Amino acid sequence: MSKQVDEVAALVGLTDKEMAYALNMTLRNLYRLKDEQRLPVAASERFHLLQNLLAHALDTFEGRKATVLHWFRTPIRELAYQTPIQLLDTVTGFGLVDDVLGRLDHGLPA
Repeated sequence: MSKQVDEVAALVGLTDKEMAYALNMTLRNLYRLKDEQRLPVAASERFHLLQNLLAHALDTFEGRKATVLHWFRTPIRELAYQTPIQLLDTVTGFGLVDDVLGRLDHGLPA
């Protein structure tokens, strides 16, 4: 699983700390993952949410990885001036970030 986590992080350049935060894991536990080891159930669910969210963001920003990374780290008015990364600590936060991306997809203010 470690390899998959690294691949998803590399999609847009997320740091290990950001990945651990999104997966609700400590950095230490993230580093301990072995390639064949499975993520805990909650982290696995978050991992799939993150994969989908990053795919949506890459689609929204036409594959521009640097733009996606910048957007994830920039406070957004519709997210109460929090960065999208900050909201990835809850499943609801993933949904809120995805909603903002959906608004951008349809040309609505976000």
